[in-house]
Amino acid sequence: MQCSQESHGATHDGVAVEYTEEGFYFFECKQGHKNFIMLQEERFETLFQIGANALMDGYYREAVNSFTTSLERFYEFCTKVFCKKNNITNDVFDKNWKFIAKSSERQFGCFLFLYLIEFKEPPLLKKDEDSWRNLRNEMVHNGKIPTREEALKYGEEVRQFILKTILKLQQEYSNEIQSLISENLQSKVRNNVFGCNNTTLCNGNIISLVNGEIEKELEKDFSSCLHSMKAQENAMKRHYC
Repeated sequence: MQCSQESHGATHDGVAVEYTEEGFYFFECKQGHKNFIMLQEERFETLFQIGANALMDGYYREAVNSFTTSLERFYEFCTKVFCKKNNITNDVFDKNWKFIAKSSERQFGCFLFLYLIEFKEPPLLKKDEDSWRNLRNEMVHNGKIPTREEALKYGEEVRQFILKTILKLQQEYSNEIQSLISENLQSKVRNNVFGCNNTTLCNGNIISLVNGEIEKELEKDFSSCLHSMKAQENAMKRHYC
């Protein structure tokens, strides 16, 4: 960022980093400027993107695993949104979440009924969840190696469900979403002990909370999303290499 300011916005060499658990990055550029960059995205957004990368690289089991974990973390995010709407503090939420933190089934059940209370309808059909569960269980318990078509179909079903739910949340819980995004960033800011400016990065992920055109995203198919993602990646490589 300092390079850009000093050169009035001119493009500079990129720096390649790997996804981290913490979601923030510290590095020095070639000019010796220190940078502290925070990903704005929530965990479920990052995990879905990792799954998309795995799918493009031919690692279909890993793709399905990442999509599944993304879905589970999305349930957690929605639960936080509903609790924030009902004035549950983060401290109280964290204490209560400890009871179900190690059980994805309990977390799913929690999401189901909170969604039902808020919207007066179930979030999905039982047959759809059974379809997801069957593939996941076949992989985990029986060592199934999914085909590209199976992984693509699974990813599309998860993508559609998350996007449709985000659209509904954006319409009725936009303040709560923004509050959670802000809290996520503030928790990362505290890790900047380097004295440089904080920089926020919002990637062009396939799933994005801040995307204001979810309806258009729902009209696309997953294959076209992957194609666009690959084209963007290639363009960046040509630019920086």
